[in-house]
Amino acid sequence: MVQIAGKYVIKDANQFVEHLKKEGVPEERIKQMSEGEHFLEIKLDGKKLWINDHHGNRDSISDLVLGEEKEEKKSWGNFKVLATLDGNVLTQKMQGEKGELFTKISTFSDEGVEVVLPSYKGGASGKLIYKRE
Repeated sequence: MVQIAGKYVIKDANQFVEHLKKEGVPEERIKQMSEGEHFLEIKLDGKKLWINDHHGNRDSISDLVLGEEKEEKKSWGNFKVLATLDGNVLTQKMQGEKGELFTKISTFSDEGVEVVLPSYKGGASGKLIYKRE
């Protein structure tokens, strides 16, 4: 089985900025997310999942329990998040305050993790590829 926990550094951001623009993410938030150092740090203890998604000078920390919906407060809004893990695939389904839906699908391998952000507004899906550190 592939190790999920660890630190991952960004290797490629395929269509990431374009995806965020198409999905209506504010320009200021896109700038924060696409500049500077970008890495993921993940801890998994049984069903407890902790993720630090670091962009530039900001940390976005998620403290979740697999299979349980949880309210998360982020600097860009509040969300209900349901995270599930099926083998090496972590799926995070998020619903915003206005009913908007987001999904992150993270597929882990021995080399790293590929995060796909499907489009809900007909644009290109965003993809982030991280290398295991």
